[in-house]
Amino acid sequence: MALKSGLAAQLGVVKETTWGVPATVTQFVPLVSESLTHEVERLESAGIIAGRQILTDDQWADGNIVASGDAQFELYTRSMGRLWEAAFGTVDTQAAAALYEHTFWVANERPSLTVQVGKPSVAGTVEPWTFTGMKVAEMDIAFSAGEIVTCGVSFAGKWAIRHRSVTDGVTTSGGSLVTSATASFSSDDVGKPLSGGSIVAGATITSVTDAATAVLSGTSTAAGTAVTLAIGVPLAAASYSSGLVPYTFRHGTATLDGSAVQVKSGNIKITNGLDVERRFLGQGHISEPLHNELTMVDGALTLEFTDETQYDTYVAGGTVPLALAFAGESDRAAYLNATVRYDGSTPQVAGREILEQEVPFKVVAGASDAAAVSGTIINADSAV
Repeated sequence: MALKSGLAAQLGVVKETTWGVPATVTQFVPLVSESLTHEVERLESAGIIAGRQILTDDQWADGNIVASGDAQFELYTRSMGRLWEAAFGTVDTQAAAALYEHTFWVANERPSLTVQVGKPSVAGTVEPWTFTGMKVAEMDIAFSAGEIVTCGVSFAGKWAIRHRSVTDGVTTSGGSLVTSATASFSSDDVGKPLSGGSIVAGATITSVTDAATAVLSGTSTAAGTAVTLAIGVPLAAASYSSGLVPYTFRHGTATLDGSAVQVKSGNIKITNGLDVERRFLGQGHISEPLHNELTMVDGALTLEFTDETQYDTYVAGGTVPLALAFAGESDRAAYLNATVRYDGSTPQVAGREILEQEVPFKVVAGASDAAAVSGTIINADSAV
């Protein structure tokens, strides 16, 4: 039995081969918090039924399925690569001495992830919620003196698959029908994996005949009764990489236009312009989110007001290189490099304290998108 609070929570990810088709999660990152939800909207009739004052059972129906939400992590020395690839789009991995160097840059379309969240119940069971087709809509890396560096990710995708099992399944040799008196099959099960007994691997539910009968995409190789059927995606066993250490402000350095600057706090955020409302007749969930807006990378740095260099750069226009680095022990490091335009602002006196200067920025591209912004992780992960 697991702990009965958030102490037993887990979050794992894996890159999908096909959008929306769940894969077993393999990479786990310590979770700070999450707000991933699977919501089913309600449609209510506007029709008048003479003499009735309350909506009747027949006047509402299920509407759109919305799968989205945020996950908050700390920036770790390992196991962040799949999230970065899903945010940037492309990664190139090269061996670097005893470590590996993963370089990320903007690509045409972002890969999708299966994201599984283990949500602990007070009954001592960690319930798996497996979100499929999840694309990174935003990734925000934030840092501040005296704190651990954070990495917040916003997802949007297809739906969440939950998991249950029954022990009274019946299968037939070579047949695609499966029955169970206790399964309570419904339209919500269509598309979910179903396994057990002699059912071929990878089978999913293609349709539901009634509460006791479902049709599979595959067949059974043998007949069986009292078969244990797993409907949905079971909870993956969480395992964490060794040497998983969060970066702190003490690991960080920053340069603007080639000169080191003393940063009190700041952030850099990638916003991928995804169309998350690709909805069509006959389906409750969205189709694959595709880019229909520019990718925006922006952020801000808070500095002490040392001189007018940064303000002069802002007024003059043009672009400057920004380099952020977080270097840990044993040559582990994370880098973010960008060509940025300053967007203000004017230093102001707020009292007797030392003046601060906000330096909001936006990444702009010159010769190519790939050259405008990139990220690099150096660690012991042989692949992301």
